[in-house]
Amino acid sequence: MKFDVETQTISLVGNDFGSDAYKWYSGAVASDGAIYVLPFCTQQILRIDPFLEFVTKLKADMEEHPEVLGFLSETNDFGKNLYKDAITKYGKEKAVEVINKHIPASIELEGKEMEAFMVAASCEDSSLDVIYHLLTRDVGQSSLANWSIASPRSSFHK
Repeated sequence: MKFDVETQTISLVGNDFGSDAYKWYSGAVASDGAIYVLPFCTQQILRIDPFLEFVTKLKADMEEHPEVLGFLSETNDFGKNLYKDAITKYGKEKAVEVINKHIPASIELEGKEMEAFMVAASCEDSSLDVIYHLLTRDVGQSSLANWSIASPRSSFHK
C-alpha cells in the first residue's frame, strides 16, 4: 500500500505479494528516486519506483486517450493536474523529458493531424502550463512557424 502526500490517496502497489504479514519494515528514498524497503519476514528488498509509475501511466493514457493528451491537463480533486504533479514530484527537467517522449508534436484525431498544443487547448480542463510547454516545444515544427504578425493592428500574414 502507498500513500500519495500530494493527493492524500492510498493505493495498492504492484503485484499480490501473498497473505503473510510483516514482509517488509521501514524504507528510504534513494538517490535514484526509488523507495527501497527492508525485508523483515522475507528474503527480498522491495523497490517502489514512483517515477516509473508516472512514465507508465502517461504512456498508457496517451495510447488510449490521445484526444485529451492522456489526461495530462485533467485537474484532480486537489486542484493539480498530472503535469503540475509530475513537476512537483520529479522536477521539471525529468517530467518534461517524459512528456516530450510520449506526446508527439502532432496527433491524429478522426483522420486529421492536429498539433499537440491545439489538442491541449481544446481539452475542457486544459492547463495553460501544458499548452504553453507544447506550443514552445513544437513551434519550429508547427505550420504556424511560417506565420508572423506584421504589425499590432494587422491580421496574420504568411
